Amino acid sequence: MSAEVSVLIVDDDKAQCDEIAEFLSQRGISVAVEYEGLGALIAIKNLKPSVVIMDVSMPSLDGFKVSRLSTILDFRTTVILITGGEFRDLDVLAGESGAILALKKPLDMNLLLASIKPLVQFSSPVA
Repeated sequence: MSAEVSVLIVDDDKAQCDEIAEFLSQRGISVAVEYEGLGALIAIKNLKPSVVIMDVSMPSLDGFKVSRLSTILDFRTTVILITGGEFRDLDVLAGESGAILALKKPLDMNLLLASIKPLVQFSSPVA
């Protein structure tokens, strides 16, 4: 089993964050969670996750800013943004921030899993 965190989940909606974490953990993916932007930036630096799944709208630093700062600071992680908000040109804004994908809430968990599967290490076989 790998001690390295594969996925960092960041959302100020703790229930949403924990739901994603449980879903991915049950599929053998190592996860860590953060509930706000500044903590996410520190966690990205320290944990070096393969993928960050991050809400756009959060206190302190929003997901766009954290993604942009991760790129500027060369933290070398893949960011997927999630949002329940209405953003004009969401995909463009996500790309400009350095994210590879933006998904709308409510999340299709199977689409999320398919999006990250090639990018993460599994700690146990997935059925």
